[in-house]
Amino acid sequence: MSEQQEPRVKLPPVEQIGIVVKDMDRAIEYYTSTFGWGPFSIHEVGMEGAMLRGRPTTAKIKVAFAQSGPVQLELIQPLEGENIYT
Repeated sequence: MSEQQEPRVKLPPVEQIGIVVKDMDRAIEYYTSTFGWGPFSIHEVGMEGAMLRGRPTTAKIKVAFAQSGPVQLELIQPLEGENIYT
């Protein structure tokens, strides 16, 4: 077995993981039953006035947050309009 090398770039510890999903309810069910993540706090967010590829866009997303120790988990489901998650 080889020795571990020092990383070339030192990054801070992971604080948040974001996962884009197609179906929030199914994703919450999966991540809760598989990894024990949760409970999730779910919110719908309007993205009025956001910019996408240099143009204004209007979109809506659903987000769900949960904690797993020091790491915040964020599930993101695009609902309406074109945005960085679609």
